[in-house]
Amino acid sequence: MMPVNRFVVAAALGILPHWMVGYGFAQEPPKPAAQPSNRADAGDPMLKVVTLKHADAHSVDSTLKQLGVPLSSSVTGPQTIVLRGSPADVQKVIDTLIAAVDVPGVTGKSARSPEVIPVRHYPIKEIGGLVRSVAQKASLAVDETRRTIVVDGTEDERRAIREVLKQIDSPTRSVKVHLYFLRGAIGGASSEKELQLPADLLPVGKTLVQNGFGRLSLIAPIVIGVEEGQHFESKGRLQLDGDTAAADDLTFNVEGVVRLASGADDAWLTLRGRMLGKYSRNKDAEAETVFELDTSVATKLGNYVILAAAPSSTASGDAVALVVRLTAE
Repeated sequence: MMPVNRFVVAAALGILPHWMVGYGFAQEPPKPAAQPSNRADAGDPMLKVVTLKHADAHSVDSTLKQLGVPLSSSVTGPQTIVLRGSPADVQKVIDTLIAAVDVPGVTGKSARSPEVIPVRHYPIKEIGGLVRSVAQKASLAVDETRRTIVVDGTEDERRAIREVLKQIDSPTRSVKVHLYFLRGAIGGASSEKELQLPADLLPVGKTLVQNGFGRLSLIAPIVIGVEEGQHFESKGRLQLDGDTAAADDLTFNVEGVVRLASGADDAWLTLRGRMLGKYSRNKDAEAETVFELDTSVATKLGNYVILAAAPSSTASGDAVALVVRLTAE
């Protein structure tokens, strides 16, 4: 693995202004070395001759032009490149992009070479760790503003990264997260005939009955619309019965992220949540933790998944279950 500082290019390059010098080096010779000390501070253009230790100057120059960085560049030798721009911009390119690609390589069919790969849809902030997992020896620079990655590695490493992006870099879809809070009881005789659930939830209810739940009813269905990959959160209070003054209402807070497989119904849900409730008519009673969860589950669109099912109070025998279902619009 390369040192971490060689991987970090995105932040430095991403904040640079989008401008390019409109004239080449042949039109303006290098300025004398002796200049007033305040010119660099003012950000006036400067020339910087960079001698590369490992990389080919033409490859570096091509990479700079593909990225559209706010500099002009000119190749003056196999491993010599001249940069022209503001002192700050020149230094950022040297410290980030050139540091990432000017690393020892090998010759022959496994020779290293930089390649600029666009990322069109996948969250750019998350792409670095994912692609490094399949090409650990390649140097990687992520430009968040231009949504590109610069990969300096062998052809096999770059091909592996392109294949990963082909699988995951697809347009995002709208997803609906359906949360079903079910109330029931633990202990005693349980019967499927006692289920007071909508028809589509009956199979879920039967599963819960087989695991000791009884007298199940739906407290409330909640539907959250979210874009795939975006964080969602929902919180509120659920009233357990018709008595608005009841002290045993439940408060909940759930948050998570949904991922969908490209071209399939496979889905992944990361969910964290907590529910509190009072199981006493005494308004001063302290709320008890009904359940807490922090999990990631794999499912298919349209399926129901039981994520939490626990007694709310061992004294009362009350119980609450959380069922989740994902659908794509």
